[in-house]
Amino acid sequence: MRRNNFYKQITLGIVLAAVLLPIPVRAQWTVFDPANYKIQIKNQIDQLNRWMQTVNQYMAMYENAAGQLTNLKGVLRTADELLAHDKRMRRFISY
Repeated sequence: MRRNNFYKQITLGIVLAAVLLPIPVRAQWTVFDPANYKIQIKNQIDQLNRWMQTVNQYMAMYENAAGQLTNLKGVLRTADELLAHDKRMRRFISY
C-alpha cells in the first residue's frame, strides 16, 4: 500500500513538473502599434535634421577655410608684389 502511494506521488510530481516547467513563449501574431510607429518616424526625422545641421556646419567650416586660404594666397601674392616693387625702387634709388 505504501509502495503504491509512493509511486503515485512520484508520478504526480513528474507530471506536475512537466506541466509547470517554463517553456518558450511564442507570439501568434505580429503586433503593430501605430502610435509608437508615428513616434519612431518623428524621432528618425528629428535625427535626420540634426545630421543635416551637422553636415551644413561642416560644409560652412570647409568653405570658410577654403575662402581664407584663397584670400591668404591673394594677400600673400599682393604683399610679394609690393615687396618686389619696393625692392626695385630701393635698387633704382641707390644707383
